[in-house]
Amino acid sequence: MTIYDDYVDQYSDLRTAYANSGPDDFVAYVNSYSDLVADYQVNNNGRSVAQYGQDHYNTWGRSEGRIVPKAPPTQTKSQWGLNHWNDWGRNEARMLPGAKIALNNNG
Repeated sequence: MTIYDDYVDQYSDLRTAYANSGPDDFVAYVNSYSDLVADYQVNNNGRSVAQYGQDHYNTWGRSEGRIVPKAPPTQTKSQWGLNHWNDWGRNEARMLPGAKIALNNNG
């Protein structure tokens, strides 16, 4: 566990953002809807399940209010936290765990 793991854990919005930082999982999307599983069997036109799911979502699913599940994050929490801190956190007056003051680009 690093300071950046703790940084993510101390802010509920960062915990949520990290949990949802993975890519869209269009295979899980298809498998989440029985009508899509059945339609894929008949109308896949040689596409992979992932490509069919992405095509369906972009064409119909979004406007139907369907949800695309997220795959697990591609970065560790520590990597994600470090990137967030460097890109945004230090300028949002957030604090690293154990810090006495919030740091910004001016030190």
